[in-house]
Amino acid sequence: MTRRIYPKPPIVEAVVELRFVADNVAETLLEALGGKLSSQYPGDRKIQELVETSGQVSPESVRTASRRTPHVTFLRSSDGVRLIGCGAKTMSVHNLAPYAGWESFFEQIEEAVAAVPSGLRGGGLEAISVRYIDRMTLPAGGHPFTDYLTIMPPCPGPMPSEIAEFHVVTQTMDSTDSSIALLTLASAPPTPEGRPVLLHDLHLHRRGTPLCGVDDRGWVDIVNALHERQRDVFEASITDKMRELFQ
Repeated sequence: MTRRIYPKPPIVEAVVELRFVADNVAETLLEALGGKLSSQYPGDRKIQELVETSGQVSPESVRTASRRTPHVTFLRSSDGVRLIGCGAKTMSVHNLAPYAGWESFFEQIEEAVAAVPSGLRGGGLEAISVRYIDRMTLPAGGHPFTDYLTIMPPCPGPMPSEIAEFHVVTQTMDSTDSSIALLTLASAPPTPEGRPVLLHDLHLHRRGTPLCGVDDRGWVDIVNALHERQRDVFEASITDKMRELFQ
């Protein structure tokens, strides 16, 4: 599919995640990347916590307990647009709006991979994912969503014809390379002016045992292939009327 570059892309977040074969890599990654890339990511670190809830049921009562533990720690650029997440087995590279384009984002990914310490590189990667979240604000006036999207789910005839809200999740798999695509299409709260808002959240990933190496740059072809498929799926999801909104 022909590549389109939009002056006002609707991307609010782009993410590429690499999952290592090695375990418990978070602290090692933080120390290495925080040192080597300190000038690029001087912002305050952000910790995303994991909340675990457990319950105990007895004839007399029900008891619940929750525990919060650090899950991912993010290095952040000074403007907060670029981030690197370090988790127990993963490194994720994020580019928030305003999205600077694939070439700029890929340079950010390559820079992060180059900073991964040698002790984690040898085992290779067991999974790679590419995720793009697009937020699209439509004009006011009650135009049908089908004017802007090619993938709106049909409604049974007896239902009222005007769609107020929707949330659809579709997962597919490519048996030739075991890639999995998870697409979430949903309405979001309208703007204060009453303009409809749509979310297109596409997550593609591929796994292996191992999937590829790091030093041999085997990950590059996979990331590019997943990104190209992401772009093609997005373009196939929207109409020319939607594309006009990104000009």
